[in-house]
Amino acid sequence: MAQTTRERAHPARLLIVDDHPVVLDAARNALLAAGVAESIDGASTLQEAQERLARDAGFALVILDLSLTDAHRLEAVLAMRESHPDVPVLIFSGDESTETIANAFECSARGYVPKSQPLAVLANAVRMVLAGGTYIPPQALRAMGMELSPVPVPPKDAKPALPNLTARQSDAYHLLLQGMPNKVIASRLDISEHTVKEHLRIVYRELNVHNRAQAILRGLQFGLI
Repeated sequence: MAQTTRERAHPARLLIVDDHPVVLDAARNALLAAGVAESIDGASTLQEAQERLARDAGFALVILDLSLTDAHRLEAVLAMRESHPDVPVLIFSGDESTETIANAFECSARGYVPKSQPLAVLANAVRMVLAGGTYIPPQALRAMGMELSPVPVPPKDAKPALPNLTARQSDAYHLLLQGMPNKVIASRLDISEHTVKEHLRIVYRELNVHNRAQAILRGLQFGLI
């Protein structure tokens, strides 16, 4: 479970996208009671959510169910991340499969909370993502191969030394840590998506990781998030 020490100065505005009204209301009430948001809007479809985001740039986070009538599973995550890359997406889903959780992070989700967890877990995950961190379900870590080999212990009060990355590779990695999909990384660095993939392949090799979720945890170890 990755997290950061940075905190937002004020509660945020959130958008919950879920086609089950009871679930949406329960999540909204729990998050408002926990004080993690000043207001929470709801949407029942991907299209409605996209329209709200297009009209209003004030949302700090989207909480997204994967079972929507107008989007097939992770297609909703990809659509959100490509059209609104600066708005992080936290998945709140009944699907607890390791494959789905791992693929959600490959789609640049910033967190994944199974619906079987108490709503207090969702509130904590929201706090973490709003503070710039990433939430990975603890029970998924081992199954996803998250038992990372340790970074060598640095001298006291020093951060671990970063691996030998070029400036461009480092730029791509920092944008990955911000939850940006490859298409957006390519646009911001003015390079092709193929080049982004090659940069990240080298980043993964140098970090001794195999996927985005592991790279995120390495970023936490290196004090980058």
